[in-house]
Amino acid sequence: MIYFIKNIVNGQIKIGYTDKPNKRLAELQTGSTDKLVLIRAIEGDKTAEAELHSRFAVHRLQGEWFAPVQDLLDFITGQTDKSLVGKFFHSFKDGKICWQGYIVADQADGYYLVQLFEWVLGDPSVQKVIHLGQMADWDFYGSTDEMYEAYERRTGCPSKPLFRSIKDAPDSKGA
Repeated sequence: MIYFIKNIVNGQIKIGYTDKPNKRLAELQTGSTDKLVLIRAIEGDKTAEAELHSRFAVHRLQGEWFAPVQDLLDFITGQTDKSLVGKFFHSFKDGKICWQGYIVADQADGYYLVQLFEWVLGDPSVQKVIHLGQMADWDFYGSTDEMYEAYERRTGCPSKPLFRSIKDAPDSKGA
């Protein structure tokens, strides 16, 4: 994912790439005396990150930090924040799965509706509204196949297929 992190004190914006934007924010905050905030995360890879660096190169201050010019701000606010919608996820604590499910919808201001699955059976259980900040340690996947493979690699245990895509998922209104 491509992330945009803003320094609240001077307004500078960092454009970077990571699988876990909130974790990256925490890492950067450790090295900064100024308050930093994640203002946007969008789908993208390292190539897309490099393209954005080139696109806004004239506004580069140092490294991956850019001046908060209107052109950059317009780009950031013009992006849809639905890059997480439809993604499957796991979260682990002490090597054990805590949550698994998928992102159903973008609610507002960094909050998402998530469908959780029972960790034993894999059946949909409950929906919750979760802030992006609570997802810092979540691993995201584009499909259930990717989610199962990652689970098996991490735990050494085979996983039960749930469904292949959001289209195959149970109606979220009935959950």
